[in-house]
Amino acid sequence: MEHLTDLNAELRVEKTDARIVFRGKVDTLESEILLAMCDSPTEYQGLLLDAVNLLRQVMSSGVTGKPLTAWTLGGMNAENVQKLSHNPEKMGFAGHIQPSVSNGRLSLQMNRLRALTREAELAAIHAYPEEREDLLLAMNRLSSYFYVLQLRFAQ
Repeated sequence: MEHLTDLNAELRVEKTDARIVFRGKVDTLESEILLAMCDSPTEYQGLLLDAVNLLRQVMSSGVTGKPLTAWTLGGMNAENVQKLSHNPEKMGFAGHIQPSVSNGRLSLQMNRLRALTREAELAAIHAYPEEREDLLLAMNRLSSYFYVLQLRFAQ
């Protein structure tokens, strides 16, 4: 029975079930965000806390099956996060960047969080290929949000 785990209060599934794999990716991502918060100046910790809160909503929604409630990241809704990540120069950034040591540690940590979010997003697509667009949108925009933070923190 050690190969089974609770998906919710009514259902046990194999630990290899795509929904459990997705939850593991979310757990890893949350722990990495919290570690990045430890290295971040106090004034930036709230930006990362927004990401933690969204992930916790995603996890809860995945367990309960209830749709996500309205959320923001850094005061931006999903549409604004996407616009900013696709057109950074319109928002005062120099433009798109590639990860570089010259960008500084915090920017590189945001790039790592972006990469981990992409892995979690792919796991979400496998877990919920069509029925949970709300979760897929949240994970996609979270990846974009970390790119925005990567731009913001680049030196």
